[in-house]
Amino acid sequence: LRPGWRGWFTTGEAFGSGPLAEPVLPIQEQLPLPVAHSGLLSLRLQGTLRSRTVEIPQPWLHVRLAGRKSTFRVILAGFHLIRNPIYGHLKVELNHEEFRWYAIDLSKWVGQRAYLELEDFSDGYIAMAQALWSHEASPPRVPLPPKNPTLASSLSQTLDEMQQQWAEALRRWVQRPGQLSLEQGRLVQWLVYHSPVAVKKLPALPQQAKQQLTQWERRKRQLEAELRYGPRVVVMVDGNGVDEYVFVRGNHKVRGPVQPRRLPRILGGVQQPRPKHGSGRLLMAQTALRHSAPLLARVIVNRVWHHLFGRGLVESVDDFGHLGQKPSHPELLDYLAAELIRHDWSLKWLIRQMVLSATFAQSSAITDSVAQQRDPQNRLLHRMNLQRLEAEAIRDALLCVSGRLDRQGMFGPGVLPHLTPFMQGRGRPARSGPLDGNGRRSIYINVRRNFLTPMFLVFDYPVPTTTVGRRGVSNVPAQALTMLNDPFVYQQAQLWARRLLELHQEPEQTIRWMFLQALAREPTPEELQAARAFVRQWEKEGHCALEAWTQLCHAVFNMKEFIFVP
Repeated sequence: LRPGWRGWFTTGEAFGSGPLAEPVLPIQEQLPLPVAHSGLLSLRLQGTLRSRTVEIPQPWLHVRLAGRKSTFRVILAGFHLIRNPIYGHLKVELNHEEFRWYAIDLSKWVGQRAYLELEDFSDGYIAMAQALWSHEASPPRVPLPPKNPTLASSLSQTLDEMQQQWAEALRRWVQRPGQLSLEQGRLVQWLVYHSPVAVKKLPALPQQAKQQLTQWERRKRQLEAELRYGPRVVVMVDGNGVDEYVFVRGNHKVRGPVQPRRLPRILGGVQQPRPKHGSGRLLMAQTALRHSAPLLARVIVNRVWHHLFGRGLVESVDDFGHLGQKPSHPELLDYLAAELIRHDWSLKWLIRQMVLSATFAQSSAITDSVAQQRDPQNRLLHRMNLQRLEAEAIRDALLCVSGRLDRQGMFGPGVLPHLTPFMQGRGRPARSGPLDGNGRRSIYINVRRNFLTPMFLVFDYPVPTTTVGRRGVSNVPAQALTMLNDPFVYQQAQLWARRLLELHQEPEQTIRWMFLQALAREPTPEELQAARAFVRQWEKEGHCALEAWTQLCHAVFNMKEFIFVP
């Protein structure tokens, strides 16, 4: 380890600007130096330290570690391999103060790429003094460093002599801090580092010095209490740049020549310089954003258009290449891309421009027979495309209309999916989530790939194994059967009916309010009459008012307009 973390990478504040090469406090002279240590400034600081990515040269890695509530890992091929017993030894959980050697067997992966990771995400620390490759399974024998001579000489004195020496150092520190000798400075540093113990154990210390130490300790605790770490998310961090081999016929065991990393030709051209720093991902992002042909802007404009209009200007939203489809309005696509760049890539501005356009305000009803005959697929947008709500939006609409939607439950942890008795298999959660997901929006329902919500799957929810730029839209009997028989749909209909009855309105007024809530329109006279007769018939058959209105609410949920945008 060299000063400044040269060749190593840090995130967070715990490891500071470099390894400890010389002791700052006398207590640090007990450490094997140089040392990477995450707790020298404060145990409350958090962060990670990562080495460069290298090819494993020898079968054994020996690391000398100490720490509490922290983790050391060997990351193979950029992945956290944690499953026992195959990869369990690649991870070391630390909870001891003294330095120990750990031997990690990497014989299966000699020649493959890996890096070391020191992780401190708690109120503990992790320290690493050495890391070396070896052909031997036994770690090397390295003697401990000598004891701190200043501290050792002090401990050999009598208590009175020690207190007098420390008292003189503290007195000078309080009165004339610039005139401390080197030895006095080390003693003051030790006392400051152990201030709570020093104040209690050394009664002969001057009162002014005790006050200084107590005040310093109080300020330190205050600063540590103000440290706040928000929720963590999975992100990608850049390391040193590594060129990849060409794998002959796709076989990773048959390596061809090394291929220097570079940008795609569409961004960097045929002749382009090699990235100077890192993997080149940042360079690719910067090039894509400032390139004269706004490819990235055209792609995001097309995706936003696809979500708002039901079909992109380029229908193959994932493919702008030779195998993709041509844009229906190329000039419009280029214009919106250029304007998006001019407005600092503001998607809010882009969405506002689209939804306020006359094209978006059109109805999906066919009013122009000539246009319909010449453009039956509506590629030229002479009307709005009829769109069905996505699976998540259908569920959210049910919660919203019924009044169960939790509008305050934004952010925070998700909700376990509701498991039916038929949802069995490997990895089944130990418990099921509530039927209505506690009223949370669908975006907060945990995604378990083997236990996806059946209602979502019926309405073309994509299987989360690959990215999907354009979802399929089907129209199958199972969708109508789900809206009729799903317990969640009936539950929300009952909640909605109970809310409507609490209004104590006339039946006709209640029906009008139902249509406004669910369909954003008044009922026609025929619908109003049919709905009133429906409720009367259920009440005449002996059902209570709640059951009668629940059935009507359920029927409104099953109207085509509820899940389609006209």
